Amino acid sequence: MMWLTKPTPDDIARLARRLDPLPLSYEAGLLERVDDERELPRDLRGWFVDRFEAEVGNGHDDFAAARDALRGWQQFDRDWLVLADDPVPIEKDAVVAYAAQVLGTWWGYGCRILQVIDEPTRFGFVYGTIQGHAERGEELFLVRHDPDDTVTYSLFAMSRPGRWFSWPGMPIARHAQGRFRPTSANAMRRAVAAAPSQSS
Repeated sequence: MMWLTKPTPDDIARLARRLDPLPLSYEAGLLERVDDERELPRDLRGWFVDRFEAEVGNGHDDFAAARDALRGWQQFDRDWLVLADDPVPIEKDAVVAYAAQVLGTWWGYGCRILQVIDEPTRFGFVYGTIQGHAERGEELFLVRHDPDDTVTYSLFAMSRPGRWFSWPGMPIARHAQGRFRPTSANAMRRAVAAAPSQSS
């Protein structure tokens, strides 16, 4: 969906309801098939594989804050993205919709949560693109409490253009994806830093 002016969170909530019954735009399970992006299976060659990792805190409290930040979708930088006001619950099959500004126009898309990771030292989820998305693929958002007490935020994604108009716009899309990763980590750092200490 496209808007010429910035959509409201209510617009995004309505978009999510429209997208909910639609299927994924690809065959699920991409990330599970990749051990080393330098040796992709033959049928996955041509897909973009992106990994990113950043330290966002230190200690148990910061891990709890980072986990809460992911639950609240705080990894999305709100300057050029719009989500609904009510955070989508991090649970399997939940649909999140959002709008991203590209060259002055707002484009709305949706993804479905395929897997949730909820362990003592790891929390995150994988989502996949829904039919109609400009891209096809999956992305993992994960926070870890590492043995050295560092709290790490990481992304792992596989994608390729999903619509005919995405192919000529691929350099713009790749730029936007590259821009998203560090701004996402910065948003997580801000959320962690702003969280009240659980031990105080």
